[in-house]
Amino acid sequence: MVYIALLSLAFLEGCVPFAKLSMGVSRPREETPGELITYLHKNSFPTNNLFIIKDSSTYIKMLKDSVLHQFLFTTVVFRGDFRRIENDTSRCQWSGGYMVAHLKTDSAYSVSDTYSFNDFVPMMTPLFDSIQPLQVVPGEFDFIIVNTWAKFLGKFNERLFSLSETIRERPDLKILVINLNLDMQRSWNLRKDQKITLN
Repeated sequence: MVYIALLSLAFLEGCVPFAKLSMGVSRPREETPGELITYLHKNSFPTNNLFIIKDSSTYIKMLKDSVLHQFLFTTVVFRGDFRRIENDTSRCQWSGGYMVAHLKTDSAYSVSDTYSFNDFVPMMTPLFDSIQPLQVVPGEFDFIIVNTWAKFLGKFNERLFSLSETIRERPDLKILVINLNLDMQRSWNLRKDQKITLN
């Protein structure tokens, strides 16, 4: 069993302690693409550019990798040249699109050479076959955002998906948003010790 405490530093650093929040968070469970799309429709969340983790081995790697697990349940921003902009750890992930609201193409951001957008693409697959695979070339967008969410996060997803409203207020920028679901997929047939749970 992989306890959710492994993930907590990724999205709670600088935030209200998880145990004190009452946001409809539920026990993580295995989902299907159909269940996820039903959840999105029910809550009027965006259904464009929907992706999931490619397979169980990639999922387990993300949970255990000391760098990758920092990106779970957070907004990952890349420059147009695919280099990843370092997260501002002084701000809470749930602050409502603060970073997007303040993005500027001429700003000198602190960028990382680890896990560029090119490294993320092979980890993702479209939620449905009808969704086109990612085909993005450097310079096509000013910024690329991987917005991660999970059904078991309940009302926290409202804050994650509020990013869409912030982006609509930035017509000066070409921004690509990829909504990446991090729920366990039933088709993976995970063993009990590979599944995540709340601690």
